[in-house]
Amino acid sequence: MESHIVQLAARLRPVTVRLRLGDAKGSGVIISDDGYILTAAHVSNRIDRQVAIELSTGEIVQGVALGAHFTLDAGLVRITDSRYRGRKWPTAVMSDGQTPQPGAWCLSLGYPGGTTDGQQAVARMGRVLKSRDWVLQTDCELVGGDSGGPLFDMAGRVIGINTYIKESIDSNFHVPVGIFQRSRKQLEAGDVVHCGASLGIFGEPHANGLRITRVVDESPAVQCGLQVGDQLLAYDSERVNSTEDLAQRVRKERPGKIVQLRIVRDGVSMHLNVELGLGDS
Repeated sequence: MESHIVQLAARLRPVTVRLRLGDAKGSGVIISDDGYILTAAHVSNRIDRQVAIELSTGEIVQGVALGAHFTLDAGLVRITDSRYRGRKWPTAVMSDGQTPQPGAWCLSLGYPGGTTDGQQAVARMGRVLKSRDWVLQTDCELVGGDSGGPLFDMAGRVIGINTYIKESIDSNFHVPVGIFQRSRKQLEAGDVVHCGASLGIFGEPHANGLRITRVVDESPAVQCGLQVGDQLLAYDSERVNSTEDLAQRVRKERPGKIVQLRIVRDGVSMHLNVELGLGDS
């Protein structure tokens, strides 16, 4: 395993770059030979912002920030330096978008805070702790400056981008590449992308709430145990008046938020906690 990681890191460093935006620094990964770079939205920050991109060779080239998915923290930068027009850049291989299973080994590369100019990207090995469509959690030890850097599987494919780094540095979050793949055209066009959360139920008006008429397969509603026929009375302690009212509230939430539902089933009142999913339904 040690030998494999050493070889893998050496192969992947050329596609991992340092991004400088004014006084701020972050990381990114080159995902196309014409110079598109995937990073975190909080690194690229503003659309059309000028970016200095430091390559693994120490060369510094100029680029610009394109679109950003601010809800889930995925951003895109492109190398625009006229001195390198027509150059083919080293390119990372993207995963097929399937989220890895908890326990899978992974490798993160980036430029953590405190590194000096010319230093190679630092590699950290870990395991996936949590896997969702909208977020990965790992125990790779990351610090400031690693944001936007790539997370690879053991085949060297990009599976995520470093985003939220906790103070404990042993439990960190990454945006899965599937998020980027679904919104790539919008990001390349320079659009700002937002999305809401999903619950996965349909219903009809009923006394004091909604009677659930359909539960979407593999949705958060299924995972928390909601059933057709349940009467939904409250969402986070607020009364539910209609399907439209519920959908509007859910769309305003961030995927991953845990909310409490109050339902009645067969005459028995109960509370269910549900982790909202990704979507707009």
